[in-house]
Amino acid sequence: MNRKKTIVALCLVALTTFFVFLPNINNDFLKCWDDHIYVVDNALIQNLTWSNLQSIFSTYTLGNYHPLTLLLYAVEYSCFQMEPSGYHVVSIVLHVINCLLVCWLIYLMSGSLGVALVTGLLFAIHPLRVESVAWIADQKDLLCAFFFFITLILYLLFRAKKSYWYYWLGLFTLVLSIFSKAVAITLPVLLVVVDYFK
Repeated sequence: MNRKKTIVALCLVALTTFFVFLPNINNDFLKCWDDHIYVVDNALIQNLTWSNLQSIFSTYTLGNYHPLTLLLYAVEYSCFQMEPSGYHVVSIVLHVINCLLVCWLIYLMSGSLGVALVTGLLFAIHPLRVESVAWIADQKDLLCAFFFFITLILYLLFRAKKSYWYYWLGLFTLVLSIFSKAVAITLPVLLVVVDYFK
């Protein structure tokens, strides 16, 4: 498949993902779940000062430590205040980027652009993705996945090109992934699986 067809196919994956989740923009904050704890009633994100920034990196929210996610909420709050549609747009854009990263990751692993595009599209519209995109407090999943996929891609590039620049950058994105959601601590185990697969 030539470059022009590849770009068109990736654009189709991105546009399909965007339009499937576009109705989500009209949703409100979820009052019965964590949106109020993370965003609506969270004083830490509502005033981006040096003191609050220090607190974001030194406190737990609902027993979880994910300062990068709280920092994202703080940036969003400074842009959108209490307008939930802005947060939903950010979630959709993050999901679209993640779908494109999945395409790249699978292409690096399989060498097949067709397999990569089908996998990226299935990842994009799978019902299991709805919660992460529709629930503002679950942006931690999207942000974690963003850095998680980048780390895997950098590791595969390190294996292919033998350049330690990819390795050290991958370690940095691993830390960012963990700071987004602690579940990313499982990534080193997955890298062993990638080694076995390759």
